[in-house]
Amino acid sequence: MLAVSAPKMGVANLMQSHEARPGTMVRVKEGNRRSTLRGLVGTVEDRWGSPEHPALDVRLEDGHSELFWFHELDKVWDARAS
Repeated sequence: MLAVSAPKMGVANLMQSHEARPGTMVRVKEGNRRSTLRGLVGTVEDRWGSPEHPALDVRLEDGHSELFWFHELDKVWDARAS
């Protein structure tokens, strides 16, 4: 039997497309091609395009917005994580 534990506070996990909705806290993946954005935390403000492969407008912790594909982000379970 496989045991699944609840996510720990401050942990970022792979985000699924259905989780990408306004208000979701996210972190830019370390492998992102834009090195200046890697690891930044933000909040999804809007969602665009296909439900299976959405683009997300994210307000980052420094106050500016960037557009990302959902697979470029991880979901953050705690707003205090940075």
